[in-house]
Amino acid sequence: MISKAIFDSGVFIGSQYAKDQYGIEALKILENFKERVIGKVYTTNFVLAESVNFLLTKAGFQRANEMLIYLTETDNIEVIVVNNVEIIKEIFQKYKNLSITDCSLIVISEKLKINKIFSFDRHFDSVKGITRLTSI
Repeated sequence: MISKAIFDSGVFIGSQYAKDQYGIEALKILENFKERVIGKVYTTNFVLAESVNFLLTKAGFQRANEMLIYLTETDNIEVIVVNNVEIIKEIFQKYKNLSITDCSLIVISEKLKINKIFSFDRHFDSVKGITRLTSI
């Protein structure tokens, strides 16, 4: 069992967007979360925005709204507001291959001392102290 983990937007998007190349893996990750193999999930307001906006554009309002409700009302998912632009800027300039959304996840990883990030984004592999997971 993994008691605490961080989820990137690819997990949420892949689970709801049929054309996503990581859809099957994303669904398995969320199924493990539902079955409590993963205890508590943390993500950020950046991931929420990225996931909902992507689904709105590619899958329509209903899927986007379902994701918004899922992220804000599911037990054991905590969306952390990251608003320290200076810290994000430092991480962004240090890891030139990470998006701002990815940087927000590094911020909460450091703050919460959680090194496991479920993500299909290989850019996290360059971040010291982070273990990127794509399955359990």
